[in-house]
Amino acid sequence: MLQRKKLEQARAYLDHNDIDLWVVLSRENTMVKDPVLPLVCDIYFSGLAAIIVEKGGQIRAITSFLEGDSAKQTGVFDVVEPYQKDGSFEESFSRYLGENSTKTIALDFSEGDPAADGLPYGLYLKFRKLLDQLHFQGRLVSAEPLLDQLRSVKCEEEVECIRRAGELTERIFDEAKAFIRVGVTERQIFDFFQQKCREYGTRPSWELDQCPGVSVYPDTPSGHCGPTDIPVKPGSVVGIDFGVVVDGYCSDMQRMYYVLKENETDAPEHLKEAFRAVRDTIAYTKDYLRPGVTGGETDAAARKFLADKGYGDWPHSLGHQVGRFVHDGGALLGRSRPGREKLVNMPLASGNVFAVEPAAYLPEGCFCVEEMVEITPDGTRFLTKPQQELYVLKGGEG
Repeated sequence: MLQRKKLEQARAYLDHNDIDLWVVLSRENTMVKDPVLPLVCDIYFSGLAAIIVEKGGQIRAITSFLEGDSAKQTGVFDVVEPYQKDGSFEESFSRYLGENSTKTIALDFSEGDPAADGLPYGLYLKFRKLLDQLHFQGRLVSAEPLLDQLRSVKCEEEVECIRRAGELTERIFDEAKAFIRVGVTERQIFDFFQQKCREYGTRPSWELDQCPGVSVYPDTPSGHCGPTDIPVKPGSVVGIDFGVVVDGYCSDMQRMYYVLKENETDAPEHLKEAFRAVRDTIAYTKDYLRPGVTGGETDAAARKFLADKGYGDWPHSLGHQVGRFVHDGGALLGRSRPGREKLVNMPLASGNVFAVEPAAYLPEGCFCVEEMVEITPDGTRFLTKPQQELYVLKGGEG
């Protein structure tokens, strides 16, 4: 069972991080949901609840009586303790922890990593008040180091889900070749991809109003924008940023298309050269990635590689981790900027899955390809077949 395996993985990390207890607090989580919950126990908590992982001990849940049976049915906990209608979470947790405890408790708060910052401030204050009543003598620390490891180091089942999501994404990219033509708008291409998600019984990897990201260059707005009514023209460069969810895990990939002008039989050579430079930068990055290097080192090496081919810098990071979320937290392939120094200086590890997305900017548009790779003890591998050449499409009127 995948969620049990992730909880056991978390328990193994407690000793490495000098933590006695990892406590995940939740309540009415249809409104505010800790991003770690889908990873370890994705059930509805209406009342105040705690998932508690003990160093060298048990994995338990304290829940309201309404969620007790649901927590037991998951099969992920050693102990489930529901408090009854005439009881309270505070009473149950007080019995568990006892007074004058000197334990180190990790909670889900972080200044720099949104994926580790799932504890609402009001709930933190409530828990802090309870500890004060128990004359707590221990330490409260951020669970960020634990969560970085837990989210970043994928087990085989997680990688397989991401790989299958990537394969489905690639299938839809291929099917789009017959749809993209002169006269078709960004919005129509967007609708095509979303319709394919419905046909295959899946959903896009990120917000419905922005996935896929469709860019008909050179006219498209920059940044994370929704689709427009800009039409494909003869000679348009079309970039699509897209992913789907399979068994709770995301893909994130980008593909590039060129629509021929009337008298063309192939894309202009300088556009193909730009595409190949980006493609080769991804292949270089794949070979550079290995346990122990940092995301900052990798980002710098990839930028130099592309610059040596005669192309300028790009404004975004080289890559990010993919998993339960399309931007999954943990180590980042990027430059050091205020607030994320720790993420780019974090040593990479076997089991990390990254989406790698360098870019070359030309007057005709942004050439950005994105491929997913997994770091393994034996080297880094692509999770799907990478795009090797610019997709060249006949113009044809839509």
